[in-house]
Amino acid sequence: MHATSSPPTRPTARGAARPAARRSSRGFSLLELMLVLVIIGVITAIAAVSLTGGGTRAKRLASYASMQVVKSAIDAYKLSHNVAPPTLAALQAGTTPYLDATKPLRDGWKQEFIYSPTSTKGMPFELFSKGEDMTFGTADDLSVWDKNQDN
Repeated sequence: MHATSSPPTRPTARGAARPAARRSSRGFSLLELMLVLVIIGVITAIAAVSLTGGGTRAKRLASYASMQVVKSAIDAYKLSHNVAPPTLAALQAGTTPYLDATKPLRDGWKQEFIYSPTSTKGMPFELFSKGEDMTFGTADDLSVWDKNQDN
């Protein structure tokens, strides 16, 4: 007959015996846990960088798209009245508004557009977004007349 040896047992709190845990299956080593935490941190950092950059680009594109809608409304107003509207609010007023008065005229950063019915740069009018820094007159300002509006 074969004699098989069973693993040693130890008593539990209730008095029943259970097999003793083997040394190799106690859990994860500190090195393994640290490695997993580093991997999770790297993945989180990559995701955060990707999402933040995408958010800025989306806000820029939304601002350009909104400015194009406002530009079309200004052009329609000029065709009807032979003059540019004095303010953007004029596009939302009157018996036949050119833009929906219930929707605020704001850029991707929720800031009001900067509008002037005259231009010093040879354009029919000026329409700007303050850009990401929300300060007018800085390098990140967006103009409806910008050539490269897909960045």
